[in-house]
Amino acid sequence: REQKREIEILIKNLDEEKKRFSEHMKSEMIAQQEQIKNMMDANMKQVQEDRKAFIEENEALKDNLREIQKRNEENANLIKQYSDLVAKKEEEMQKLREDMQNKAARDREAE
Repeated sequence: REQKREIEILIKNLDEEKKRFSEHMKSEMIAQQEQIKNMMDANMKQVQEDRKAFIEENEALKDNLREIQKRNEENANLIKQYSDLVAKKEEEMQKLREDMQNKAARDREAE
């Protein structure tokens, strides 16, 4: 009878220890899950900040590219204007040469 009582006490103690261990493990698991969640939240926040910085940098680069393209177009227009002006001056010079040659030929014929 005494032995049966001791066994019952041991079983009761074992059950209490199992319960404490189970509660401890549950508490540890909750703490780990919370830690993982906090790390994921922190990582997500960092990813969002990095993404925002990347988008802002990308927009700045696009603005710079648009400005460069605008300047290139302006330069191309200037080059065309100068090219047209040079062509016009060359035509005028050619006409002047021809006029001078024609005048020289008429002057020789008149002599």
